[in-house]
Amino acid sequence: QPQMEGDVVVVESVKVAEEVPDAGEGEWPLEPFCSDMCHDIFDAQWEVRHGAAMALRDALKHHSESAGRSAGDCEDQQNRDNAEWLEECTVRLLCVLALDRFGDYVSDQVVAPVRETASQALGVVLRTLPMVCLPSVLACLTKLTQHEWWEVRHGGMLGLKYLTAVRTEAVQPSLVSVLSLISAGIQDDDDDVRAVAAEAALPLVVIMVGDAASA
Repeated sequence: QPQMEGDVVVVESVKVAEEVPDAGEGEWPLEPFCSDMCHDIFDAQWEVRHGAAMALRDALKHHSESAGRSAGDCEDQQNRDNAEWLEECTVRLLCVLALDRFGDYVSDQVVAPVRETASQALGVVLRTLPMVCLPSVLACLTKLTQHEWWEVRHGGMLGLKYLTAVRTEAVQPSLVSVLSLISAGIQDDDDDVRAVAAEAALPLVVIMVGDAASA
């Protein structure tokens, strides 16, 4: 942008973002864009990580069932490609929950925009992820909620909150152990972990009330 300094015009250099390549013929149109976002969620700048997680969340909210598919393949191959793409995306989002340490402290509370948005994106992916993959996701989140660092426990509990909200059927076989995790979270030393643990408990209360009513 030109700026006047006396009689001299100073032109500031502006970095132009690289253009996202088009998808190949028959490929999922959002493949290049979402692949870039899956890379950017590991960027050193938290703003980039946050923006990439938001983009993934919003893109996959309506297109997760199409992810990874190619028009020329048979239905079975398309389903395998879709499951593989979603599984890869899930792994990356779980890594963000484990690795992100950014927190914006406001008064006596902390806001963790990257972890919160990554967990929301994870919830979107989990809606479509094959049932066979969900126990592994739960096992990973269990490890995170038991970590010594509160940021990791916070990320794990955020992921658990969205897992219980969108795929309650995956939690039911392990209901006792999940309730134990949430109970430990509610008693955590960190108040942010406690708050998320309380939110994660709400869908499970609905399950237990329903089971009691049908008994």
